Amino acid sequence: MIPSLKSADDQVMDTKHDLDSFLSDFNRRKLAMQVAIRDLGQHPERNEGSLDGLVQDLTELMKDVNNVQSILPSFTSKMIQSSLSSLSNDLDEVKKLIKPRKKFTFGRDLKKTNQDKEKASETVAEPFTPLVSQVSSHGLRERENEKLVVQGEINGKDYQLFNLKKCEISLQGNPSSLFIKSLEGCRVNSGPVTTSIFIEDCHDCVFHLFSQQLRIHSSSKCNLYTMTSADPIIEDCKGLRFGHFNYTYEGIEADFIASGLDYKKEKEIKVIDFNWLSNHEPSPNYSIDL
Repeated sequence: MIPSLKSADDQVMDTKHDLDSFLSDFNRRKLAMQVAIRDLGQHPERNEGSLDGLVQDLTELMKDVNNVQSILPSFTSKMIQSSLSSLSNDLDEVKKLIKPRKKFTFGRDLKKTNQDKEKASETVAEPFTPLVSQVSSHGLRERENEKLVVQGEINGKDYQLFNLKKCEISLQGNPSSLFIKSLEGCRVNSGPVTTSIFIEDCHDCVFHLFSQQLRIHSSSKCNLYTMTSADPIIEDCKGLRFGHFNYTYEGIEADFIASGLDYKKEKEIKVIDFNWLSNHEPSPNYSIDL
């Protein structure tokens, strides 16, 4: 491929055109999702897969935003993340409306017998009962006091962890992306994630994460043992502590190879805090001391 010879002015114009094109597309997709979410909230009986479609649309939108992060001005990036957070919150509210009619779960059979329900209740009542999930292509949500090991079928998938409390989660595989929201007092150990990890509203948690990119929003008092290709980005966070990734399990080297991430070269941890603009003083919202 022959490299193009462009002046600095031409490159600036190309970047501006790409940014304008992306923002136009983003606003169009955001508006379409807002209308669809509002319509589904007013008529939850019309679900018939619409909710799953909206979840997928939001996931794709997040991934596309991540792909153009390098050309987004700081203020624009913050506005976009605010919009994504608002869409996610609106979607969660719709899920609550639909749940009594059609339980929205990740990788679990929707038609449980009474016997199954009793067994599930007994399992939750027993703290830290080991569980190996064999149907993990979507994720886990609304669990408490459980120890969960997820294997195999997460490879190449967009995986999600939502609304977990005092759980220990071990993801042994190579997800494409990882979305983590509303965790309290949890420990999450993950194999290499090919693209991005998004964390939001997590508190008093411990994470072992290896990925291309990591973004953390509205979280506090978390210890993060990480390795990322790009510098981690935090926003509206307090009391975060960073250290180097040190999680392992049988077969992790094969997962690293599949991810395409360089796991042999240790990289210095540098964190970008969107709420701290000073270049002379370190941010008080995080430390690198683990």
